[in-house]
Amino acid sequence: MRDELSHIRNREDEERKIILAEHQKYMDNLFARQPKLKQNFDQAEEVRKQIISATLGKLRGQPLDEEITGLETRLADLLRKRSALLDQYGINPASLEPKWNCRRCQDTGMVYTADGRYLVCACAQAKRSRLFRQRAGLPARICQATFDGTDFAIFQTAHRSQVKKVYAYSQKFCDELRLNSDSSQGLFIHGPTGSGKSYLLGCIANYLVEHMSVRYMVYADFLDSLRATFNSRDSEQSEQQLVDEVKNVDLLLLDDMGIEKPTEFSLKNLAQIIDYRYRSLKPVVVTSNFTLEELIRRTQTDLYGERIVWRLGEICSNILELKGNLRMIL
Repeated sequence: MRDELSHIRNREDEERKIILAEHQKYMDNLFARQPKLKQNFDQAEEVRKQIISATLGKLRGQPLDEEITGLETRLADLLRKRSALLDQYGINPASLEPKWNCRRCQDTGMVYTADGRYLVCACAQAKRSRLFRQRAGLPARICQATFDGTDFAIFQTAHRSQVKKVYAYSQKFCDELRLNSDSSQGLFIHGPTGSGKSYLLGCIANYLVEHMSVRYMVYADFLDSLRATFNSRDSEQSEQQLVDEVKNVDLLLLDDMGIEKPTEFSLKNLAQIIDYRYRSLKPVVVTSNFTLEELIRRTQTDLYGERIVWRLGEICSNILELKGNLRMIL
């Protein structure tokens, strides 16, 4: 998430510079047309500097109360004259301020509170939330999934109690991850098609996405993205850039593992991702139609495949099972 926040802050800084440059251009043109207004601004700025200097002198013990009062009176007089000039020229006072997207924080993303703290502004929180959710890559079917909004009535009666336990355990896992973002423990969730595994990943993603960077992917689709980089010179990202993204994200959600064809290409890239996250202590949540034992049997003739499953067994020490088959109405 630190890399994500750095990227966002850099973009916010660039946007702020553009706004300030456009405003400075506007003010230069305004002063060129109305020199009296420029003179007023220059005089007021000079008085403000004198007030700051006098205030610092007072803090050093110099008796400057009368001088500061005189300067404040002078500044108030200049501001009254400025207001009269603006009325005379038909200029909206609001135009003298940059056109911030957020006036509260002036597009810095931070606000200074009365108790002396700097906090993230609501505008920055909303912007970052949108970006994190976009980068999470959740498909439309599960992008609104939440633990609180899960309707357990759609699960088969015979499995409903067990499903509730799995969801409760998964939410507890998320709570622990929020408290300890350095945790390397993950989840392995297996069950038949239609048991709600993907929806559960959506719940996990939406529960954590504002606290850390999250990436959802179906590995078979990810392989298609990798292959696309081979066939197009205009691709925005290289193969290694795509791999690095999923290697370094705070939490990787790997859906439907095992449905991809176990070729050397697919297993080699998956081994690189899983092994890197294992060594870097980065958690993974995996869903599959197969148990770990079944995945081992499917890949035991391939060195990469067997290595992947054993690594997953170490990372995903929490193994959960979803039973049944349901038709969700989302």
